[in-house]
Amino acid sequence: MIFNWPNARDSAVYANAFSDLINGDNPYSGEVFRSGLLGSLPFYLVSLAFPQSLEGLVFLILGILGTLYFARLFIGRENRISDLFVLLIVLWSSSSREGLNTIQITGILLALNTVVIHAAKQNEAVKFSTTKIFFGSLAAAISIDLKPHLVIPLYILLLHRYRKWRMLSWSLTLWLTGHLIIDITFEKLWTITWLESMISLASRPTTTNRGDFVNIWSLVATLFGDSPILKSLPYLVVALLLLVILRKNIENMATLVFLGISLSLLMTYTHYYDYVPIVALSMIQVLSARLNAVHYCYVGLIMLSQNMNNVTGLVLVMGSMLGLMFMQLTNGQIYSLISEIRRVCVGFIGFIFLHFVMSQLEKLEFDKSAISATMVLGISFIVFFSIGLKWARLKQKIARRTDY
Repeated sequence: MIFNWPNARDSAVYANAFSDLINGDNPYSGEVFRSGLLGSLPFYLVSLAFPQSLEGLVFLILGILGTLYFARLFIGRENRISDLFVLLIVLWSSSSREGLNTIQITGILLALNTVVIHAAKQNEAVKFSTTKIFFGSLAAAISIDLKPHLVIPLYILLLHRYRKWRMLSWSLTLWLTGHLIIDITFEKLWTITWLESMISLASRPTTTNRGDFVNIWSLVATLFGDSPILKSLPYLVVALLLLVILRKNIENMATLVFLGISLSLLMTYTHYYDYVPIVALSMIQVLSARLNAVHYCYVGLIMLSQNMNNVTGLVLVMGSMLGLMFMQLTNGQIYSLISEIRRVCVGFIGFIFLHFVMSQLEKLEFDKSAISATMVLGISFIVFFSIGLKWARLKQKIARRTDY
């Protein structure tokens, strides 16, 4: 309330798009708004419900609540102090701070995805199932309009896992109906205009300084330059990986969501704040296992992925590492305090080493944000799946002992 943001920044782009449409202007003229107009309608309605002086604050709060809602789906309902610690780390992580600084819609998109996940795994024989499926379908339709590249891989995996064909038909019907009403009401095929802008965005040169090109492909483009092959390669890789994953029978919901979101981060149009759900799922895994130096290093990296000379950031890193150690102590997972302190120190050294590698890559003219985002995604994979494998092996050992 004290900061009183003068505008809602990135969230305002979505609200202003529908306002421009009503005023007879072209919402796509400035090439800033790149989503569908059905998705912008809820933002416009929210902006109407509050005075302009509070608009930024409202969208900021919605983003925070959406992020917490997503993380809470996988944390559980124990209400432990360690759960609160996870939520704080996720919100304070550098990717989340970037989204909060620009008042991005990442948290709102995560809330919509959580509604879709709840509906997808809902047993249709249970009472109120129809209501959940309807709202899940509506959330899916809006999400696809907002950022299709970030949600479609995940939705394909959910559809394959839960076979919710009725939800698919409802989502498509709501999406098509919404766009049809908008196009007829405003007497222009705005849906076609949006799709053309998406195609134009996907075919943009990869060698230019693109702030929306924050992933491993930016590093590849720096090495090999722009080419038609590079423009299509990310989508071919995502399609191939998607086919491989679909052949697997993935029962665990967190793993399914992690893989679906990871695929979206391999598209050519990504920002660093899109990595928030990966960070959340990895941190939830971290708190469920006995830690090693890699986990402490990971916490440092997600808290300060850049700006190594920032003293405040270094204090935040050390505080987060020590807080993580304290959480392990209260959970009874520390057997030797000296050994755990040693792991923290090694983890901090690893964190410094990663920043040293990043600084050397920057000298080779690689994009700083792309380097840090690629590191976060890569180490998230290591952290998330190494812990899962450890738990699987532990269960196998317990099963063998039970057999005897």
